[in-house]
Amino acid sequence: MLNDIGKRSEEDVNAGVCLYDPADNSKLLRITKDSDEEQALQTGTGETAPYYNACNRCKVDDNFENGECTCTPNCGSCQSDKSSSDSRIGSYCVDLNGLISESAGAITHIPGAGAVNTGGGYGSTECAYGRTYRTHKRGGKYDASVANVPDDSIVIVDMSTQTMKCHVKIDGAPSRVLYVPPNNNENDESGALSLNSSFFKYSLVFVGMLASMVF
Repeated sequence: MLNDIGKRSEEDVNAGVCLYDPADNSKLLRITKDSDEEQALQTGTGETAPYYNACNRCKVDDNFENGECTCTPNCGSCQSDKSSSDSRIGSYCVDLNGLISESAGAITHIPGAGAVNTGGGYGSTECAYGRTYRTHKRGGKYDASVANVPDDSIVIVDMSTQTMKCHVKIDGAPSRVLYVPPNNNENDESGALSLNSSFFKYSLVFVGMLASMVF
């Protein structure tokens, strides 16, 4: 939630940043037709020329509805043309013993290992984001987690090497992984989801059932 409107730019707005009303942090910033704020916006003069370039859409009369123009209607969770990537998100492996002892490498980032969509906001704050959960299950050396990005799938991470094994695309957005059969075969070199017959069979069956029941 950004209210330091003097420093917001048109680039910020185009990237989906929301402008909120300093008098009410739950409401998006709006300009009233024929107000002092609109005049300052049109002329770009005075200390109250708020919004600077961040509210340029309100220079156009067609963007006023019922005498008001919303500076950033397409922002935050209300952004309609969001594009998502897991190239900079993915998964993280955490060695708790290493974390406690502050060892180097206690946290390993695995970019490209899936991501989940951000949830909508709670309460009355317009276009805010809510909590986001990504559930996972461990089975032996493999960890399976849900993903919506780059597609609806189950992502398999090899915890012995802390690298992504593969991801399995599924029909429908997954909610959780119910069961991952244990597999500790250190000699598995297949590089595909042939970890063993039970892993392939049961993990997909359970996820498929869940998707059909919940979604």
